[in-house]
Amino acid sequence: MLESPDRDAILLSANEEVYELLQTPQQGLGNEEVERRLEQFGPNVIASAKAYPLWRLLIDQLASPLIYVLLVAGAITLLMRDYKDSIVILAVVVLNGTIGFIQEWKASRAIESLQQLTEPHAHLRREGKVVTVERRQIVPGDILILEQGTRLAADVRLVRAVELSTDESLLTGESLAVEKTAAPLSASTSLPAEMRNMAFAGSLVVEGRGLGIVVATGTSSELGKISTAMTEVEKVQTPLQARLHRFANQITIAIMSLSVIVGIIGLLQGMTVLEVFLVAVALAVSAIPEGLPIVVTLVLSMGVRRMAHQQALVRRLPAAETMGSIDVICTDKTGTITENQMTVRFMAWGSWAVEADSEGLCTISEEHIRTCASDPDELKPTLDSLERLLRISVYCNNAEYDAEAEEEDRFRGGPTEVALLKAAVVLTPHLLHEREIYSPVSEVPFSSARKFMATVHELEGEQVMLAKGSPEAILQRCSTQWTAEGDQPLNTEHWLQVANAQATEGQRVIAMARRTWPSRAITEAEVKDLTFVGLVGIVDPPRRGAAEAVEGCKQAGIRVVMITGDHAATARAIAREVGIMDFADGYELAEEDPRIMTGRELDALNDEELAVRLDEVQCYARVTPHHKLRIVQQLQEHGKTVAITGDGVNDAPALRRAHIGVAMGKGGTDAAREASDVVITDDSFSTIYEAVKQGRYIFENIRKVTLFLLATGVSEVLAILFCLAAGFGLPYSAAQILWINLVTNGLQDVALAAEQGEDFVLKRKPRGASMQIIDRVMVQHMVVVMIVFGLSVAAVFRYAQLNPAEGVDAGAYASTVAMTSMVMLQMLNVFVCRSLVEPFYRIPLRQNPWVLLAVPASTGAQLALLYWPPLQRVFGTVPISADKWLIVMGIAVLGLVALETSKWWARRTGVYRQG
Repeated sequence: MLESPDRDAILLSANEEVYELLQTPQQGLGNEEVERRLEQFGPNVIASAKAYPLWRLLIDQLASPLIYVLLVAGAITLLMRDYKDSIVILAVVVLNGTIGFIQEWKASRAIESLQQLTEPHAHLRREGKVVTVERRQIVPGDILILEQGTRLAADVRLVRAVELSTDESLLTGESLAVEKTAAPLSASTSLPAEMRNMAFAGSLVVEGRGLGIVVATGTSSELGKISTAMTEVEKVQTPLQARLHRFANQITIAIMSLSVIVGIIGLLQGMTVLEVFLVAVALAVSAIPEGLPIVVTLVLSMGVRRMAHQQALVRRLPAAETMGSIDVICTDKTGTITENQMTVRFMAWGSWAVEADSEGLCTISEEHIRTCASDPDELKPTLDSLERLLRISVYCNNAEYDAEAEEEDRFRGGPTEVALLKAAVVLTPHLLHEREIYSPVSEVPFSSARKFMATVHELEGEQVMLAKGSPEAILQRCSTQWTAEGDQPLNTEHWLQVANAQATEGQRVIAMARRTWPSRAITEAEVKDLTFVGLVGIVDPPRRGAAEAVEGCKQAGIRVVMITGDHAATARAIAREVGIMDFADGYELAEEDPRIMTGRELDALNDEELAVRLDEVQCYARVTPHHKLRIVQQLQEHGKTVAITGDGVNDAPALRRAHIGVAMGKGGTDAAREASDVVITDDSFSTIYEAVKQGRYIFENIRKVTLFLLATGVSEVLAILFCLAAGFGLPYSAAQILWINLVTNGLQDVALAAEQGEDFVLKRKPRGASMQIIDRVMVQHMVVVMIVFGLSVAAVFRYAQLNPAEGVDAGAYASTVAMTSMVMLQMLNVFVCRSLVEPFYRIPLRQNPWVLLAVPASTGAQLALLYWPPLQRVFGTVPISADKWLIVMGIAVLGLVALETSKWWARRTGVYRQG
């Protein structure tokens, strides 16, 4: 029976030994052996996660500390047969859960989506025949046939590779196609990006062909390991969830303490135990901001809608606020910071050199060429000489171009050769049509060993040999160099310096050469005595707006760290170009820069050593999914709120672990999107910055709503305590408190939830995970509210008791006047709470028309309560006289002045700084 051999043995052994290690005959496995191995290793599938049941999702909506407090209060009122209050509290819980359920009903399916990255069928060699089988039927030891366009269904050790290149960017993050070989490795490695004689499940064959023996299937493959890692990664609690948990605990402690105090006071005044318990329930209902869970959910929902309009789709509600609290963004390079499309950036030929603009957003155009010709008369010969360079890049090229196809399907081939064709589309489109006429009559194909390719063409009666490849390989086969004045002796040192300078900037540099050739046939040995024509530099350019987004994050106090599977030099070049790292760093080579750490260096550090360098390292290169996950975990353990961006399968475990996982919508995989919290639909890094802005606005709105609701609660509590201590009795019933908290206040706090936000929050440093919802300025505000609102309500309650209206119940009249005073105080307080810093008259009402709707609606609801008999009977209210209305309005204006004075004092003393 086949035992799984050591990975190193497979990588380091010659091809014949690989067949022997895997017990595979060269004609392929027989059917009986396939059945045995299927039984031994199982089907080639990635185990799907069990679907998250909807009932569990619904129960999760109740997993909030504030909801727990409400449920306890509801249970107490139910036991006391106070059914009206019980129904109201239950309605609050149901409404909050419904909103959350609707927003989150699409549960994560990250494991299932991984299966979509492999083809449903594969071509194999079995018993000497080529057969097509379902992916799940592939077993270790099967011989996979690889052709251009094949999406691999399992991990294979290559035993034959003919000009074979695969796109592994979704697995390793490396933007360039990886050249493959069937030769044994000279040393063992744990990095998939360095296993050049392996091809992995989920990768795509972009060029060439080959054979591979399957060494790993299902969860044993690299793709399967990522799936397994995702099941083991726990999603950490968001900062908002932590803050609400602490807030609920504080409220619970406050309620218990107040209940004890009130109980002692009541018993000393001769109240019965039942009466004391009724008062405690009234206090609990007052202290609990019943509307807060609903309004927090509404604030998040409104923020989610705003983010969606800016191309950021939020998959989990708390993530909308968490975007505003992140300290560190760990961003992938390929497909996130960059376009994941190789582009011509640099060209040098003869005495000319031209480079695309600093953004690197497009291929070089004629406008760039014009900058090379100081004299307009030089432009035509410049373009003519450039055509000599581009003809080589187009004719000596195996990529395909179809002008009639859809734009995304016009080019097919390796990314380097496609980039050369795209440059020709911009500069010399006629060459793309001529290449069909002047197709090669002979070819020396590219290989990783020779590092060049050469073709022979018949061009207008002349046979020429064209060659392109690495600068070192081409230059050593050249004897002269082309100039406008004719061929000159080759200056090898100069051209190597030019090539090395571009390579240091992360470019892949291609050299071009040519010569006349008398024969139609060609061999590798005959590729010599060439005339060097020029160099082309190719790079995966940054996305439009990436640099501005990075700068915006820096100004907001957010650190941006690049984590990529690409080479250190390429990573540093892009990091410096978008502003993650400074240009003036004093280091010539990326390997010398302490701000760059490779996967090997990361493996050599224990957690304590890595912690020392966390703040220094700005770019991690040649990393694996395990490395990404470890970096995120270390940052979190050191108190950072972490977001990580990504678009590939390799990003999925880290996306799940981070506080915020941000996936790309267009170029990303299903695995990345389903593991994420936020999906950027336009794949623009700048959208992340916009989402951060909205996240900060959301948190500020939550604070405003919390302040507004607590203003009611603390003043109601103080009024109750003062009235009880003075022997006045309860100023209002539990039902009346719920009316204030949920109906009149409910309309206004929803209006506050719609505030657009203030830009000064973008100048603050990120708030730490330990930051409370209630800060120092809010405490100061609530002290003023407690004193002014609480004592005013208690005073007017007593005044109404002593001066009741004729023909109505004195107790009901006093309670009605007290609750109306609280409603009108809050009616004006909503204008104060629109900003925690600016005075209310500086905030234009047109920015939030909901306030203009909420205040009249709240007023109408209160008038209905006072004058509509059905509501009078339910809540025990009566109409109040005109003189009492004047007192009520006077108290409301007094409260407005007091609160604005408190804000003025906070600004004057620096208690609350805008930055």
